[in-house]
Amino acid sequence: MLLHSRLSFLRHPFIAASGIVLLGSMGANILNYLFNLVAGRLLAPSVYGEAAALVSLAMIVAVPSATLMTLLAKYTATHRARGDETRAAALFHLAHRAAWALGLLLTLILALMAPWVARALHTPLPSVLLFLTFLPLGMANAAVKGALQGAKQFHPYSFATALEAGGKLACGTALMLLLPAPYALVGVIAALIASASASYLYGLAHVRRILSADAHTSPAALTPVRVFHRIPPYAWAVLASSLFIAIFTNSHVVLAKHYLPPLASGHYAALAVLGRIVLYGGGAAAVVLLPMASAGRSKESAKILMLALAVVGAISGIAVGAFALAPHIVIKLLFGPSYLDVAPSLWLMGLGQAFLALATLLVQYFIASHRTLFLLPLALCTLLQAMLISLFHDDAAAITRAVAGTCALLFLSLLPFLFMRTRRTETTLPL
Repeated sequence: MLLHSRLSFLRHPFIAASGIVLLGSMGANILNYLFNLVAGRLLAPSVYGEAAALVSLAMIVAVPSATLMTLLAKYTATHRARGDETRAAALFHLAHRAAWALGLLLTLILALMAPWVARALHTPLPSVLLFLTFLPLGMANAAVKGALQGAKQFHPYSFATALEAGGKLACGTALMLLLPAPYALVGVIAALIASASASYLYGLAHVRRILSADAHTSPAALTPVRVFHRIPPYAWAVLASSLFIAIFTNSHVVLAKHYLPPLASGHYAALAVLGRIVLYGGGAAAVVLLPMASAGRSKESAKILMLALAVVGAISGIAVGAFALAPHIVIKLLFGPSYLDVAPSLWLMGLGQAFLALATLLVQYFIASHRTLFLLPLALCTLLQAMLISLFHDDAAAITRAVAGTCALLFLSLLPFLFMRTRRTETTLPL
């Protein structure tokens, strides 16, 4: 009887869907991480530094697309739950066109800045211009994934996510092996574009089948200007927090590419990727635990948060311990002996990423409970990190100290906000 009840629990639609999405996202994270490790092995450290800087820059620029995906998922689900398939289809059609338009506009703006970006990152201009072609596709892909998620098409959603990561790994590895060394960076960028294209086309085919009814019909109330004005103020706070987290997490790799010589910047990029082992380990626990906090009452949410912090702290502690005890073994195993120069800094980078994992957990908790005051210390720490790196960048160790210090400060500065009372409100958007 007890076994039957447990099996029934596992067959619950919410548990089954959560498991599918969790497996898909974890699989994609593992494949993305393997891509970084393979690139570190196959590329010269200087070229790897260029590739890591461009990918980190893309993570910052992609924040609007992540926000679009979240909003589209929310309101697609709402309209379909009400049986309003026409409005759900029209909303996707509008968002899909807007994503392409915004992506092309962003590409045009950045293309005008491309010479400056190329000089700042010490990267060839053609590589930067080729990389910019990825941005419109990324925006459109976000709209497709948002529609799949909102329509509860978790199998194709997870497969599209894994397809992009797996395609990037397979295509990128092949191109890095086949192309001559001077064109290796072009191969990395081509792999990003090819894998995103495959994911986009696969997802779009599913969305068009699901939201086929009156897909090109736009209700009178559903115009771009009206939609923009009816986005709730809280959505802008979510966008701001996502932007600050993206800048905080990725900008140090971009700044290292700017300030350090090519070889040293490649070594630092590898150090940053190794540090993200800690961040990814904590994030896996957060994926499972934080949605429970969003749905629970205040006291229940606080208990879940404490449990999440304990789990993330334990996972992070194990990784940092391995970094401190055997840094040379870790680097040789994952990146190879070419990157051993940064071995003394590995434990500090891991410790900083452990604090960042805990801080990110707090940020997600504050977002779930509709708090916004935490944006102030988050913005200040993001600015402080950039300032410290601009002042102290003699080598990879100096930048690591700046990153680790600001990660610890961010976590400590967010703790007082746990004790501020807040009244959770529900925001709706009648799109």
